[in-house]
Formats: sequence, C-alpha cells, structure tokens
Amino acid sequence: MFRILLLISLLVSSLAFVSEISASVTYTPGPSIAMTGTNTNTRFDVASALSASGIIDMDPALLTSSKTFTGTFYAKNIGWIIFASGSNQVSLNCGGQSLSNLLANCTLTGTWWSENVGDIYFSSGNIITYNPNTWLLSGSAMSFAWDIDLTGIALPLRPVILNESTLVANHIATLSVSGAWIYDAGTLGWQGSANIGLDTQSITGTNGVYTVDFSLSNTYTVTIRDTNDSKTEISGFFISPSIPITSLEPGTYHAIDFCTNYPTDLSCPDGATRTATILVQSPVWSVIADGSDIYTFILKSRDKYGNRVISGNIAVIYDTTVKNIQTEDNFNYLFPVCADAIRFSNFVDACGEWRYTAALNTSDISYTVQSTAPTNTNNEITLNSIEYNGSGMTLPIWRVPLDFVPLFVSSVSSSDPPIINTPHTFEMSVVKNSTTVIIPTIITTMQIGDGSDAEWRSLGSTPTAKCSNYPFTIATDPICDWSNISSIATISATPFTSTGTYITWLPDAPSEPTTMTGYIYYRNGTSDVLYMTQVGNIAAATARTERVKILGQSGEWVGGGVLSRVNVISDIRKQIALLNRNRTTYDDVDYEVISGDYTISDTTLFDGGTGVRSKRTIIVLGGDITIDTNISPRPTPLAIMALADSAGNGWNIKIKWNITDISSSLIAEHAIISAVSDSQLYIHGSLVSANPPREIAPTGCPYFAQTGCMRSYYDLPGSRDAYSALSPIDRVDKESTGGSRYPSPLVIEWDPRLIHDPAPAMSK
Repeated sequence: MFRILLLISLLVSSLAFVSEISASVTYTPGPSIAMTGTNTNTRFDVASALSASGIIDMDPALLTSSKTFTGTFYAKNIGWIIFASGSNQVSLNCGGQSLSNLLANCTLTGTWWSENVGDIYFSSGNIITYNPNTWLLSGSAMSFAWDIDLTGIALPLRPVILNESTLVANHIATLSVSGAWIYDAGTLGWQGSANIGLDTQSITGTNGVYTVDFSLSNTYTVTIRDTNDSKTEISGFFISPSIPITSLEPGTYHAIDFCTNYPTDLSCPDGATRTATILVQSPVWSVIADGSDIYTFILKSRDKYGNRVISGNIAVIYDTTVKNIQTEDNFNYLFPVCADAIRFSNFVDACGEWRYTAALNTSDISYTVQSTAPTNTNNEITLNSIEYNGSGMTLPIWRVPLDFVPLFVSSVSSSDPPIINTPHTFEMSVVKNSTTVIIPTIITTMQIGDGSDAEWRSLGSTPTAKCSNYPFTIATDPICDWSNISSIATISATPFTSTGTYITWLPDAPSEPTTMTGYIYYRNGTSDVLYMTQVGNIAAATARTERVKILGQSGEWVGGGVLSRVNVISDIRKQIALLNRNRTTYDDVDYEVISGDYTISDTTLFDGGTGVRSKRTIIVLGGDITIDTNISPRPTPLAIMALADSAGNGWNIKIKWNITDISSSLIAEHAIISAVSDSQLYIHGSLVSANPPREIAPTGCPYFAQTGCMRSYYDLPGSRDAYSALSPIDRVDKESTGGSRYPSPLVIEWDPRLIHDPAPAMSK
C-alpha cells in the first residue's frame, strides 16, 4: 500500500499573529518517480510478471536527477519494452524547466529497446507528451511492428493538493489532501521558534482525510511526502483563533502541551497558563475618590483554547450614576443631570454610559477608571456588558459595582445625650485617605424634631446662624446658595489634626431628638465635590451623669438605637450564612468563623501573615469570646461577634480587667461584660448586646439571666465605676488612649468609617 507522511510544523514567532496569510507551495520531487497505469495498448503494472530470461524485472520510473527513465513495461503486439538497455536510453525533455516547478509540457526523447523489435526511436511523427497539470502522458511511438501508445500513463511530478487554505482553532480539525498517490497518513508534528525542538503526535485518517489537533492558533508549514519520497511543503498555513469565550474547552490539547513546554513563544499569550477570556482588575480592593487613584483593567480576549483573539470588534460598556454633587434628590435640578465624577481612559461619555470600542489586535485591551467623588447606594458605577461583534459575553462577577471610598470622611461627635440648657460641644474632625493636598470644608446640618432649626453657636455667647437648615429647605435659605457652593456659609476645619475644631450648640428645653447630617465639600481641580459623610441621631436633651460617654451616632448600632437588637442579630446571621457557604478555609478572606470558646490574646488574626489575609471580622459560634489584649486602630474597621449555636451554647463577650482600648465593633447575642476594674474602657466602633450600657444602673437582669442572677455582673459601665472615683492624677495610669479626655469609666465612640466601609457581616 502506498503511504504519505504529513508533517505539520510551526513557523517562527514573527509570523505567529498575521491575520491572513496566503499559503505558498514548494515541491521537491523524490529521486525516483514511479509510473503507473494501463490502457488498451500498454500496461505499466506487470513488470513483476516478466518471465523471459535476461529481461530486467524493474517497475518503470523516472530518475529525477538525470531526467532519464528506467524499468520495463508491456506493449500489446510487441512485448516487453525496456527504457534503458546498453546504449539505449529514454529521457524526459522539458526544455530547461525544473522538475520542481513544471509549467509547460515535456516530451520523451531517446531510444527504447524491445527483445522482439529491437530499437524503437522517437521522431517527428512519434511524439509522446507529458502534461504536468494532469500528471499524464499522451501520444504514441511507432515501431515497424505496432504503435506504442502511452496515453493515460501517470507520472506524478506535481505537488499534492491541500484543499483547506485556512482553519479556525480546533482540537479535532480536518485536513483534506488529494493526489493520485494519497492513501493514508503517518504522523503530525509542530515546531516552535528558535529551533526549540520538534514534538510529534499521532493523527488518524485514510484516503486523504485526516484529523489534526490545531488547537494552537499559529502559522504552520504542512509537509507531505508520498511514496516516491516527493515532498510538498505548504507554508503560511494559518490557523486563526475562534471567537472569545469565557470558559476553556475541557481536556488536554496541543495548545496546552506546547505552551507548557515553550511558555515564552508568542503563540502563548499567557505563558504556560492557558486562560479563557478574562477581565483582570487591579487593585481588587477599593480605591480613593481623589481623581488620581485608579482601577486598572486588562481585558484578555481568548478563545476556548486560550488563543489570543486578534480579529473582530470589542465593546466595553459601563453605566454610572456617580455625581460630583451628591445632594438630596430635591436639589438635583440645580446641578448637571449627567453623572460627571467618573473618568475612563479611551472611553466615550454618553451621559451616564461610558463606551469603549476597538478592533482586536495582538495586544490586550487595557483601560483605567478614576473618580472625583465617592460611590454609594445612589452613586454607582457598574459594568453593563462586554460585547464581541455585537454579542454579549459578560460574566456576573464582572458586574460587581466599583468602590471608590471618600477622599475625606468627616466626623461630628458629641457627648450624647445633650444636657438641657447647657452648651453642647461638638468636635468636628476629618479623616484624610490620600496625600492629595486639598483643604475640605465640613457642612453639617441639623433638624430638631419636626424640622425646626438648630443654631450653631461659636464658643462665645453670641449666637451665629451657620447654614443650619435641614437640606430639604436649605435651597431657600438666604445664607445657603447651593447653586454656588463656594459661597456657602460653612464651618471649616483643617483636616490635618486629630483634635479637629470645636463648636457649641445650645439646645432648647424641652428638646426633641435631633438628626445631624454631615457633608464634605472641596474643589478638586475644576470640579466641585459635595457628598454626605455622616447621618445619625442625637437623643433628646436630658440631665444625666457621666457613667457612659457615647460619642457620635447613637442612632446607628450603638446600644441598639433605632435598629432593634433582634433585627441586627438576624441580619448578621444571614450575612454569616452567605459568607460561610461552601467554605473550608479562611486564609484568602478577611473574616474567620470559629466554633467554641475563643480567647483573643494577641492581634495575630487581625495582622495576617504569609499566605493568610488579615481579618476584619472574627465570628465565634457556640462559644464565648474573651478579649485579653488591647486592640489598636486599623486602616479599616474591625468587628468581633459572639453568636449562639443551635444548642444555645456561647454568645457572650468577656473583657479582661486590664483592657483599656478596643478599636472594634462588638456584637454579642447575649451580653458584653467586663471584669471589675479601676481602668477606663474605650470602645471605638458600634456595640450591640442584650445588656446595652446605660447611664442609670440596671435594676434587673437581662431576659436570658433571670434565675440566680447578679445584675451588677451585666452592668458594663458599672464594672469600671472605680475609675470615676480616682483623682485626676491617679487616672493618668488608668485612662484609655481613645477616651482619655473624658472622665467617664466607659467611653463608646462611633466609627464613621462603618458607613462606607463596614466590616464583613455588618454591611447592612
């Protein structure tokens, strides 16, 4: 059986990503080209049946080096005819043409020999022609006995035909080869740049149709050898990528094997790793809304084998509602309708929709996003879709809204509740999240009860109105012109000191609960930026002692406030269930769930380590938490939670006597208690428990501890009462770092960062 050998090799990397290459064919004939066939006059397939003595038993063929024929064939009425015998010789005359590139017909010249008729000559009347386009001989030679007709005899002196010129990447691609001598195939190989070696694999197929692994997109050279050892080489055979897709074809293919061995080759866009289409975001955490801090995205368009897709059109579309001026909806008419805080590189803005379109090429698509104002519930930026040639291919994980944290966070804190007819002091401060040199202005408004104005007053005795109306009426206040931000009468604070600026408010008697709303305003380049940074309630003015000093927003989380403890615990349990779903390790997340009693004796979990992320939330189920170390402030808020398991075990937080500072929210399903101590305790965050600290000592026990209970055990400020009895000198060694400026044994200060950056499980 005749056979061919298919050898497919990869060209150098400089040709790796040409979008379309016209294949070129090079033909090199073998040393001996066999002649086959038969007609009514002549047979070229019976040389092995020769029986006459002295006749050479050799199949007829053309020797390409000399262009001479050799071997024996049979002619009717004449007998055996020999191409070369003694001085007799038949040659192929092609007029100077190379056998590797025959364009015009050739003729046979010379002398045959037959044992029956002797010499047979070619003459003007005896012409046999070879047509290289058909591979066939035609015409007759005359002898004195009979004609010798060679019409239809095959002499395959031309390339094998590869019917496909280009293919799309496919691990079960089909090659179709045609030619007179094609029966089945041998092996397939490919070769990378810089002669890095030849790999082979088995291919299957018969009768000119073969299955080939062309999963690697590149330019190939296909080499076909027939049984004459003639070589047909088709170069510039381009296998193009298929369409972008977000999942890889399962299995191990040529593309994977090749890039594992040769990861630096240009046909391996991601090195040894094959990846489907992916959108890579850096950083994965929040960035600052200062107009310069950026998210960088790289869109890698890959087909199902990880090949870079280099043709077609891509569109990236984002929706945004992020505005520089973020006021109540009632005032949006004063400002631009379109979102104007977001800036993209290379994108076109269409009033809330940013769109980038481009033709794919040999580079990944890269773009950046920045914002001059922070994101929140009403100001979001989200990927709408990524489209290829008009069809979407967006994964849900890519649609998570981008988070731009505020450049500044203001904090207006006070002793809460205020005392009737007593000047009430507020401390205004600003936390800056960037080195950007911008001086912000704090705008704080207050609404008492049903909407009457609260007056800001200076430290002197003369009241001075300072734009104090609630935002729903602020547009009509003659002092407050919201259409010209720079003219607002405001309370200014330089954000580079921890003490901030102090102002005084004199509450009326009787007072109602007060809603306090804080805004930050500044100019960033040519953009005016205004956004809310604080909202909360201050309880009605009352007379009280100083067992507990609560600073900040008592209406949000602290002591239960406007959110019931049951609702808070229920919401937290739901979020923990989502966080803990299908998870067996917590090394790669910023929270950890622990079963049974747990003691925090150091800050290892909060600090993280090699291969382990630092934790922002520690959740203990079915056990009590004992805090046996001070917890200093971190760049982001922390949370410590003790919840019961299904059997009712656990759910308390116990604080050792020597602890003075805890910069973390504390959530206990039952109680937060402390050992008796004369040290001040300062908690920076929020606090939720069934025994909330109160100014007046409790007269009973919590609902869960009615039998045989000592109510003082659950009185958190009472456990530190001894601090109040100390002299100012003795307090120096017993005071906390965070609450040292207050004489109260227990100081709880709201952390304003919880609004924009809550710890895991506290997002609601």
